[in-house]
Parts: sequence; C-alpha cells; structure tokens
Amino acid sequence: MQVSYAPLCGEYALAAAEIEKQCLHTPWSKQQIEALPENAAYFCALRDNIPVGIISAYFVLDEIQIMNLAVLPQYRGNKIGYGLLQCIFSLGAEKNSKFITLEVAENNLSAISLYQKCGFVPVGKRKNFYGSISAVLMEKQL
Repeated sequence: MQVSYAPLCGEYALAAAEIEKQCLHTPWSKQQIEALPENAAYFCALRDNIPVGIISAYFVLDEIQIMNLAVLPQYRGNKIGYGLLQCIFSLGAEKNSKFITLEVAENNLSAISLYQKCGFVPVGKRKNFYGSISAVLMEKQL
C-alpha cells in the first residue's frame, strides 16, 4: 500500500477532524485543528491524496507530547501509525528534543504494542483518564 506523509494543510483539516471523530475518545474539531499553536505539529498519512491517519504533538522545550494518533480502521495493520510516529521522531531530532510522552487507553493493546515496538516504555498510569478507562503513560528517550 502506497502511503505518503505530509504536514497538515488547510485542505485536509476537515478530513483530519473526521478521522479523529471516528477513532478517538476526545476528537478535535476542524476549528481546533486549524488553530493549533506554533509549537504544535500535525501530520496526515495520505493514500491517493486522501487522509487515512493523523498524528498531532506539542513541542515544549526539550519535550514532545503526542496528543492524538489515529488511523482509519480499514487501514490499520499497514504500518501507517509507525510512519506517523516517524514524522514526529524526525521533527523531534531537528528540534533537539530529549524525550516524548503520550497517554494511551489501557485497553488499546494494539496501540500499546506499537508504542513499545517504537521504544516507548510505561512510566505511570492515569486513572479514569478516558472516562471509566485508565490511561497508560508512556515515554521514549531520544
């Protein structure tokens, strides 16, 4: 499957918001995505120029906080999430970031597995972070 990765541009904002709405517990709206601050990054995975996955992160000092990562269900298992993470890792290297953190629902075993394969380790837990579901706090040193 041929997939490319690109920073968010205006034409993809609505499709990105739809991906978030379909895949995430607390999705961002098109307006929130378009209004991201200067210290944020938002990438889309594109198949035939149509967004099929997204990732967003904030860069604060030497830390990266991954906010959202989502891939449409029909495209999962094709290393798209891995490719999106690589976009953030590359940008983090350019910015001399030292570590990355994220939260993931404790019952999202496929996401936890992906993060572990990419070098993240569990460092804590946030009780009832996603409603009644707790989150695993994960970190990766760069």
